[in-house]
Amino acid sequence: ILVFQDSPLSTVVKSLRSYFSKELVFEEELLTTEITTTFDNQSLESVLEELNLLLNTKTEEKNDTIVFIQMD
Repeated sequence: ILVFQDSPLSTVVKSLRSYFSKELVFEEELLTTEITTTFDNQSLESVLEELNLLLNTKTEEKNDTIVFIQMD
């Protein structure tokens, strides 16, 4: 279980990178965004979907890197 309470996205990303062994790339201005969420044994796809909803982003996967793109 990964629990985040008012955590900066940069902290969440570090944990998720380690947990899923994937590179996650966000636009710099998003990294200070604080989020509160719990990931309880969820798949990578489920986690990405939740982050996209929370951050108003979409993802693109390139090799082993997942890039989050801010939506307008």
